[in-house]
Amino acid sequence: MPINHISQPEYISLGPGLRLRRFSGLTPALSASALAWYRDPETARLVDSPSAKPYTPERLERMYSYLHQNGELYWIEEDRGQGFAPIGDVCLLPGGDLPIVVGPEECRGRGIGRRVVRALIARARELDFPAMTVKEIYRYNEGSRRLFLSCGFREGERTPEGSRFVLDLEKAMGDSRRLYVAYGSNLNRVEMAVRCPQAQAVGVGELRDYRLVFRAGGRGVYLTVEPCEGGVAPMALWAVTPEDELALDEYEVYPELYSKEEIQVEFQELATGRTRRAEAFVYVMVPGHVETEPGREYVERCLAGYRDFGLKPGPELKKRGKEELA
Repeated sequence: MPINHISQPEYISLGPGLRLRRFSGLTPALSASALAWYRDPETARLVDSPSAKPYTPERLERMYSYLHQNGELYWIEEDRGQGFAPIGDVCLLPGGDLPIVVGPEECRGRGIGRRVVRALIARARELDFPAMTVKEIYRYNEGSRRLFLSCGFREGERTPEGSRFVLDLEKAMGDSRRLYVAYGSNLNRVEMAVRCPQAQAVGVGELRDYRLVFRAGGRGVYLTVEPCEGGVAPMALWAVTPEDELALDEYEVYPELYSKEEIQVEFQELATGRTRRAEAFVYVMVPGHVETEPGREYVERCLAGYRDFGLKPGPELKKRGKEELA
């Protein structure tokens, strides 16, 4: 259903191999997939109540009909090698309630829910929602509580069996930026202006006791940082919005190729020259990728970023830059 007279998009990308697709009705195949999720007693307990019974086909159809008529209903779809297949559903309702189910057990705990919620926070902003209110999360549903807290919601008033969770979007526009540590191609200001148009360059510094390493990942060779006693990795800090962070997640193939870590960093503010310490997040390649030689194009993109921030490349980049240009 259009909200605020704005058409619902057919697709919303959540990164490589993951998307939201607009609900346009139930087919026998879709109904069978969804019934498998909602007939799971644990799913019914988390979604409805401790005494909830597994769904029947009729109840499932009534639920989807209500959500479709009253909000923006989407399938959560994953590319499973032979095309996209549904792995859950989510609905953005007026007022910002956001019922979400990730069905198959093997899809849980992979950060999919977080990517969905962040995408629909961005969608709620497009729709000029002043706030989002999840009407109730049961107190025993620790997974959902952690999910919404991690996306910036705060726990609100108590309900008979849990709590409301609220995100003030007008306030969040001013204070929801997070500091992001860039050490490779995301130092490149031209690329970041396209990838994350709201990002602001904040400062420069060094990651101490870390080293830069080129490792094979996906279809290329990319930089990562790894702990190394006595090592130094030059870096810059960007202040990024939730939408920027979602774009970075997609670019970094998070969480399949890179994980995210929260670290304390010391840096020099670009605006004032003052030295500060703050918490920031950094992408680190997941284990199991071989150290190898990068291509010239990627090295040059990284070196352009070093020049943008006036940083001195370490031996890992300087050596390869000379070799590639020789």
